[in-house]
Amino acid sequence: MIGHRDQRPVNGQESPGGLQAVHPRPHRGPASGRTQFLAWTAWVVIALLGLEYLSGAGYLLAVVASGVLLHLAMGGALPARVDADRRSLVFMAATYLLVVALLAVAFRGFGTDHTAGLFAFFALALVTGVAGPVYLTVWIERRPLADLGLTVGD
Repeated sequence: MIGHRDQRPVNGQESPGGLQAVHPRPHRGPASGRTQFLAWTAWVVIALLGLEYLSGAGYLLAVVASGVLLHLAMGGALPARVDADRRSLVFMAATYLLVVALLAVAFRGFGTDHTAGLFAFFALALVTGVAGPVYLTVWIERRPLADLGLTVGD
């Protein structure tokens, strides 16, 4: 096994038979911020270009699988267990579905022929998408807005 690219000698020790003792190279940490930015930017561009060649479930599978592989290649790890609050997940899923429904009414129900209705439902969808997480965080869970990333300053 000497000469394998992922192994190196340990303090020059030799085992019986004249072979050097080896062990795997240490795992590298996560990639730098610039490397991650460039890799994920390239991934998004390639994923968008892939829309021309794949559709439906094949596209979804390709994007999810390539995203997971890129995450792992960048030094990330998949969590063994996600600690999530069921009430928060249900609330956010309901908020998401409400926003999608409001956008569907705006664009399919009113369209560009009825701009007042389109504008009203589009604005309602935007306000719901912002106010929903704020309401959940501040009034239901009694946490500060900083938990959503909304702070004063840097």
